[in-house]
Amino acid sequence: MANRFEPTPELTDLLVRSGSVNKAEATVANGEFAKALELPLRQGVLNGDILDGIFEPVVLAQSATPEFPLDFLAPGTEKDFVAYTIP
Repeated sequence: MANRFEPTPELTDLLVRSGSVNKAEATVANGEFAKALELPLRQGVLNGDILDGIFEPVVLAQSATPEFPLDFLAPGTEKDFVAYTIP
């Protein structure tokens, strides 16, 4: 069994072919590459409750203008990282 942290030769080949100048070959390789990564990503990244505690609603007055900094991540503050979304 291959080490799960090292890509297999087949996966490496798909990645190389996905950058082909031949658009048809690159498109097919991209689809195959996505399929090959789907299961490992679901097992590793989407394991358990991945949404709890990510978002915090910010209730604004109807006339308020929401402004959020675009550079809110600074070295040393990674643990305080917050994501914003406006529906």
